[in-house]
Amino acid sequence: MIGRIFDGLGLRRRTPSIPAAAWRRLFPLIAPLYPEANVAMGLRMTQDMAFDARPAIRDFGWAARDFRPRFDQSMKTTVFRPLRMTRSSR
Repeated sequence: MIGRIFDGLGLRRRTPSIPAAAWRRLFPLIAPLYPEANVAMGLRMTQDMAFDARPAIRDFGWAARDFRPRFDQSMKTTVFRPLRMTRSSR
């Protein structure tokens, strides 16, 4: 899903993986900015939450809508600034 958001913004996909130990160490630093968040939320983002939809399709006739967002291109410069990575930050 995150990749499709980058596609909709016309940006290259960037989805860095953050190890669980890093979430635990860094969370106290960002907790004041997001008081309702917790470490478990970050840890959940490291798990593959995809599931097999065939049983829901078979049993309930479920049909997922396609997720292909399109954004006003002015958002790219005002809200979503691409992360610039240098060799030293890799």
